[in-house]
Amino acid sequence: MSKLNFWLKLILVVLLFGQSDRICAQISIPTTYELKTGREAAIITAGAIPMGFSIMLTKRKPILSVESIEALDASGIWGIDRWVTKNYSRTAHRMSNGLLFSSFALPLALLADQPGRDEFGKVALMSFEGLLVANGIGNLTKHLVRRVRPYVYNPEVPMQEKLQANSDLSFFSGHTYNVSYMYYLTAALYDDFHSSSKARPFVWTTAAIVPAIQGYLRVRAGKHFVTDVVVGYLVGAAVGLVIPSLHTF
Repeated sequence: MSKLNFWLKLILVVLLFGQSDRICAQISIPTTYELKTGREAAIITAGAIPMGFSIMLTKRKPILSVESIEALDASGIWGIDRWVTKNYSRTAHRMSNGLLFSSFALPLALLADQPGRDEFGKVALMSFEGLLVANGIGNLTKHLVRRVRPYVYNPEVPMQEKLQANSDLSFFSGHTYNVSYMYYLTAALYDDFHSSSKARPFVWTTAAIVPAIQGYLRVRAGKHFVTDVVVGYLVGAAVGLVIPSLHTF
């Protein structure tokens, strides 16, 4: 995850939280979701605390040295992950970035019909609450685990790239949990808005498949191990399903 992407999401969350009282009171028609200032504050706090700790750890985290990189031995990696140390693809990395950034606009598709337009202020707030929670958990875990990325083991990758600050932040995959979150969140919202729609199986199938493709791209790029993307997929999906359910009571 780039620093620019991280700060943009954090700023958007803060701005939306500052407008939460107005959003909570703006809709007078029958609604699917309900916003409560106390609950929204609790959710945002649950994401902001680990995010804050991860920022502190970022400032203190040392960069991998040439000596430590040269001493790495892939033989100690689990068999399910070891083969990924041979992967490296700039094309797959660029494709995964495109899939990541496009996923942030996914809830805008709900504006296509009336239910989504009626509650889009709530949808926007819920979307960024979940992003803060998922990224707070994910970023803190990355800094606590400090797992070296697969490409660092690959002798064909330039040393300059291996010396980047995020080279030991592999577990778990931020690209994957963000895409998984956005797709599962949007599917859950669509399902609630259109409980009788015939398109629901297609929406849920898409939500299941696209994050898996993102996981494949991250593994193909050599940025993450298989276990990184599996955990990222599950965390993103869980947050995407839980956030709407928390707002139905």
